[in-house]
Amino acid sequence: MIFMGIICTIISLPCLILYREQPLTYPSAIAEKTDLDAKSGDKSYSQMADLRILGKNKNYYLLSVSFMMLYGVYSSLGAIINLLVTPYDYTGTDASIFGGAFIVTGIIGGVVFSYFLDKYGAYLISLKVICVGSLLLSAVVYWTLPSKIKWLFILNISFLGFFLLAIIPVGLSYAVELTRPVSEIMSNGIVMTLSQVVGSVAAVWATILTEDEPKDAVILFSAMILIGTITALL
Repeated sequence: MIFMGIICTIISLPCLILYREQPLTYPSAIAEKTDLDAKSGDKSYSQMADLRILGKNKNYYLLSVSFMMLYGVYSSLGAIINLLVTPYDYTGTDASIFGGAFIVTGIIGGVVFSYFLDKYGAYLISLKVICVGSLLLSAVVYWTLPSKIKWLFILNISFLGFFLLAIIPVGLSYAVELTRPVSEIMSNGIVMTLSQVVGSVAAVWATILTEDEPKDAVILFSAMILIGTITALL
């Protein structure tokens, strides 16, 4: 524990040196407007006004469902990966490898899709690719998991992570674009809060399913991603 504390402290030290109080450029147009209004003394911002705007935005509802379903799978899968693979004679070390591959490739996917968004601004296309890719790869898990072929499952879970985790930067950025002039704190905050709830419920449900048949949890995850894919394609 002491060793881990030392490592975490060392890793965190660059934050004290490199982090700025604020970015050189605004992350979005609405962030720039909000900051300029605050500096000019404009106190017209209203959370209730933002909520009313969001309540009338059908596209925000659809995006929220897609985000909640995929984010819910991501968070719950990471939580129960050990329970999911143990019945198929995989060890705790194997589960760590699977989880690590899932997260690392997910980070890479987030970077790739973020670059694509910055360069082309293709939010809807990115969302559809993420949803469809995640759906297909989650369905394949139904066969690669019980196959007990370690390299094949690692490959499957890695590509799933590549698409699935990319929903975070793409979904949150798209939410800001869809809901202008609503504050990004409001639009992102609501969808993230609901996604945490969905992820928690999915984790509990999947844990119960793994006690009888682990593949039933895979079906649950695929069904969630299917719902998210349908709303992305509407």
